[in-house]
Amino acid sequence: MRILHAVNSFYPCTGGLESAVRLQCEELIRLGHTCDVVTLEGCPNGKKLGQE
Repeated sequence: MRILHAVNSFYPCTGGLESAVRLQCEELIRLGHTCDVVTLEGCPNGKKLGQE
């Protein structure tokens, strides 16, 4: 199954939501699923994220 997570911020931002989504994706991939994450372009602390 292909799964898309839509979240406000993601790795390398740090926090509970970011960690939970990352761990969930890792486990789903381990189980054979394909995971993608779509997020905003920055962290809550103002750091900009890359394209990938």
